[in-house]
Order: sequence, then C-alpha cells, then structure tokens
Amino acid sequence: MSNFTAKFNDLITKIENNFIWVKNQLTSQNTAISGKASSSDLTTHTGNTTVHITSSERTAWNNKQNAISATNKISADYIIDGTTNKVVSATEKSAWNAKADSSDLTAHTENTDIHITATERTNWNAKVDSSTLSSHTGNTTVHITAAERSTWNGKQNALSSTQLANIAAVPNKANVSDIPTKLSDLTDDLDVASKSYVDSKVLSGVRHQGSIAFASLPALTEANINKCYNITDAFTTTSDFLEGAGHEYPAGTNVMIVENGNGYKYDAKAGWYDLSIYCQTSALDTELTDMFNTGAGNITDLTATT
Repeated sequence: MSNFTAKFNDLITKIENNFIWVKNQLTSQNTAISGKASSSDLTTHTGNTTVHITSSERTAWNNKQNAISATNKISADYIIDGTTNKVVSATEKSAWNAKADSSDLTAHTENTDIHITATERTNWNAKVDSSTLSSHTGNTTVHITAAERSTWNGKQNALSSTQLANIAAVPNKANVSDIPTKLSDLTDDLDVASKSYVDSKVLSGVRHQGSIAFASLPALTEANINKCYNITDAFTTTSDFLEGAGHEYPAGTNVMIVENGNGYKYDAKAGWYDLSIYCQTSALDTELTDMFNTGAGNITDLTATT
C-alpha cells in the first residue's frame, strides 16, 4: 500500500508540474500574442511608401558620396544634373551656367585694343587735363592774334646805335604825335579826289554786266542806273523803253538802264546786226558799170553775199 501511495503521489506531482508548464506556456504565448500587430496594422505598415525604400532607391543611395571630410573631398564626378540626385542647388547651377567660358576670358584678357599697357598708363597719366589745356589755349595774354602777328611783323626792326645817333643828329625832327594820320589833317593843295567823289563818277559811267536773256533784265531802280546788259535773244521793246513799245531788236543788242526825268528807262544801244540780206558794194558797182557800158547788167540779178 505504501508503494502505491508513493507512486500515486509521484504521478500527482508530475501532473501538477505539467499543469504548471502548460500554464507557463499559455502565459508566455498570451504575452507574445498580446504584443503582435493586427493584420490591418500590418497592411497599413507594409503599404507605407514613405518609411520603406524601393530597390532603385536603395541602389541610388548606395551610389551616393560618402560624408565629406577635410581629407575626403567631393569628386567633380558627383556634381551631376537631375531633379532629385544633385549636390548643387538650382541657384548655384544657374550662377555657374552664367559664367564665361575660359576661352572667352582668354580672348578678353589678350585683347590689346581694349586694354592698356603699363607704359601707356604712365604716358596718359602724364598728360594734362583738358581743362588745363582749355585754360591755356583761351589765354589771350600769352597768345597773339593773326592781326597782332601781322602788325608786329610789319614793325621796324630795332635800330642800331649808329642809326639812333644819326636820328638824334637830325635837326628839327617831328615827334610821332605831330605826324598827321588822316588826309583831313593835311592841306589839300593838289585838289585830291575823295573816295566818295570817285565812286560817284564811276557810277555815272557805263557799267557792263555781261549777257542775259531779255526776260532777265533787272528792275528799273536807282541802284541799277548805268548798268548795261548784252541781250542774248531777239526782243520787242515795251513801254519801259525810251523809244516806246513795239520796236524789234535782234539778239546781241545792248540795253542800258538810264535816268529819265523822275524815273528810269531801258535804252536800247547798238548791237550786232545781220547784213547778209544786203549785197556788197563791189557787186553793185559791177552791175551798174555793165548797165551803163554795155546795157547787159541787171540790178535785179544781184543777190545777197556774205
């Protein structure tokens, strides 16, 4: 009996231990299960493209430049174009694209037409300002005029001591202030004609003006008195002529403007006349001689000759 009891107690102990183990397993599983997400939470998570990366993103990020340090400079190969994988900003890219090419810079710096040398700069800096030059050229005190130059060039050269001594020895010499400078200061004992007198006499004579057409004759005014024109075309006089209207004159006739009472008139003078319609005296003499001597001559046979 005691052996049975021992076995029974051992069995009970084992059963209790199994219950305890099962209880512990259930407790552990309940704890694990309670920490699990629901299927909807899992779906929401797996569908979140913000927290997850794609294979292409993983590849792109694996190709990114490592962190830059003082000894690990970024390579120019990584400054690439694109909208999502770039190292420089859009502002920087725009600024760099606006830079001049090195060839343009070289062409500019080597352009000797728009750049000056150190020697040229030194020479130009040594020049006077335009204001200084204008001040100098406008100085009438230190410069002379053309009239002054002409006057001074016409002056008497300096006299030698001998010449001055000779002048000093001349008795009763006149002072410069005593020498007349105008004709009106002198006594006119030779009846010298003045300019106004000569001008009046010149104007009173014929003043030939050359050849013009009849229609171009100037107006009948005092200023045109004694002006004479050779008329290049034939014309008929008008009432403005001394002889009246209606008289015909050939080309080459001279017309002069003259004073007539209180007014002025045109006066037709002798000009060129065509005598080709007349026979020569020698031809007339021959015909007359034949008529008187032989009776064979005939005046009506005479023709004009030149």
